[in-house]
Amino acid sequence: MCSQCPYAPSALPVLQCPIQPFPVLPVPPDAEGFVWEKAAEGDFYRVHYSRANRLHVDLWPFYPRAGVMTKDTWLGHPQDMEFPERFLRPLVPLPFAGFTAMAPNNARAFLELKFGPGAVENPEYPNPAVKRLGQGD
Repeated sequence: MCSQCPYAPSALPVLQCPIQPFPVLPVPPDAEGFVWEKAAEGDFYRVHYSRANRLHVDLWPFYPRAGVMTKDTWLGHPQDMEFPERFLRPLVPLPFAGFTAMAPNNARAFLELKFGPGAVENPEYPNPAVKRLGQGD
């Protein structure tokens, strides 16, 4: 049983499939259609758009330490870094994908810290060495 999932801890057996890169989730979507998964790679959750659409957002448990937001699991991606706590104090409302999300108080500076200058005007996939935006999309 998956005792770590915020959706329904007592009802989520997670079966590991040697062929599929993600665990098979024999769980229904939540009330809004999203599927919650405890990531196998570390201490975080992956929220999938649906059971059929594996488009997802990773939710990382950052915590403050001496004015810096840090976490316990690191995957080695360039954007996988600590950042100043000041970006999150306060959070501000930001229109996003048809609703209002709470975001860092200087979203542009935050994105440029994580992804480099011009990240807003010239977006890229997190690892452009593997796949670049506009190539085979």
